[in-house]
Amino acid sequence: MQDTTFVFGQLAMPQAYVPAAAAGWSDNLLNASLALVAVAAMVVSLRDLYRVTPALLRSLLGKKGCAEAEYNMQTSRTRTWLSTVFMLPLCLLADRYLADRSDILPVLAFWVGFLLLRLLLYALIRYRNQGGEDFRYAYTCFFTYLILATAVSLLTAGILYLAGAAEEIFRTTLFSILSVFYLLFIVRKWQFLRNSYGRFTTFLYLCALEFLPLGILAALWVR
Repeated sequence: MQDTTFVFGQLAMPQAYVPAAAAGWSDNLLNASLALVAVAAMVVSLRDLYRVTPALLRSLLGKKGCAEAEYNMQTSRTRTWLSTVFMLPLCLLADRYLADRSDILPVLAFWVGFLLLRLLLYALIRYRNQGGEDFRYAYTCFFTYLILATAVSLLTAGILYLAGAAEEIFRTTLFSILSVFYLLFIVRKWQFLRNSYGRFTTFLYLCALEFLPLGILAALWVR
């Protein structure tokens, strides 16, 4: 009987036994489409980003720089528009490197839910107090740090990709960047609220406006 197991020195196996290559994150049509949308939106917004970058950087230096960005109506509106643009890339990064399963729709749903719950709590508390501009600044400076966190994360992810870093390095680095900027935002919010309220009331506002929606999001994410 002729041995047909080896053909020209190669092991001939039925195609059914050849393992298929695992589909990558970018092979998902929805992921690829949203990534293209995110890139296009960021390219369109480059001029606005260049215009507000000095104000964004001053926001890192202290409460005064953050208040100046909020006080200027044109800068504040441009910043809010840019934060909307940067939300999609942030969700894509979270889905690609921080989520256990590659499924962008739950990530988007969690993010939208977090923003809506945060807005609802702000509206309820805002209605019951007269915190003035400091209370509004404490809420809206979130969008300033969102832009900065996303920009630094995208730049870092690009560098790590070119360096051929492992997935775990991506995950740890991006999580660290987002955590640092969130802590900066919490510190800045504390400074704004403390300007009008005592420390105890400020702590309660932080628990209601930030820690509560973040805790609910984290609990749902773990489930």
